Amino acid sequence: MALWTDILFPRRCILCEQLLLPEEEGPVCGECSLEAYWITGHRCRICSRPVQEEGGICVSCLMHGHTVPGFSLLYYRGAVRSSIHRFKYEDQRSYATGYAKLITERVGFKGAGCFVPIPIHKKRFRERGYNQAQELSEALSARTDIPVIPILRRVRNTSAQNKLSAAARRENVKGAFDIDPSVLGDEGLPAGKVIVIDDLYTSGATIEEAAEVIKENFPEADVRFFTLAMRLPEKPLNSNSENEK
Repeated sequence: MALWTDILFPRRCILCEQLLLPEEEGPVCGECSLEAYWITGHRCRICSRPVQEEGGICVSCLMHGHTVPGFSLLYYRGAVRSSIHRFKYEDQRSYATGYAKLITERVGFKGAGCFVPIPIHKKRFRERGYNQAQELSEALSARTDIPVIPILRRVRNTSAQNKLSAAARRENVKGAFDIDPSVLGDEGLPAGKVIVIDDLYTSGATIEEAAEVIKENFPEADVRFFTLAMRLPEKPLNSNSENEK
């Protein structure tokens, strides 16, 4: 069965797209390495952005009053950036399984009650055919048995965030989400942390807005986030910076 699966759906390296050899576990081939992409060292105790001292808070969280704690695994650059672009825009949904393997080998999700994917607008869903955050959530659920509960829906088709300033990002996503009441039964959210899942952490505006909507409807919810990658500023942040990711 595995042989036919490999023939019909050949496994490829998520970084270089080279076919994986039968003995290669993946999701990265023997010629590629993720060593340069792991985020290591001291991290902001809110967003997990690299900081100078253990237990510190980064300039971005201080400047913008971010409150939702969470974790990102990889730097968004180079081959990782290209990989996520293919995953997000080029129908490489199979990458989700490989990403989930990488993630669960390093992240335990202790105390998690459910995964909540960041939704995309129905117009973009029709164009793309899938939501990458939903795909990643489902792949993580398959490895952890933590349920996916897509309680968020995007009610406004926002502009692309990648060329906006931090202030414009916050304004862009304001009011973009609400709760889909058809998803939950009478039981409500399961016990444990509500982990908002997305592919990429940029300014944090999307995560903060999504968490605010969840907390408005479920005041007792302990909302956290997880993203596959984080884009860091090309220049150090300072009090006059508005263009950080």
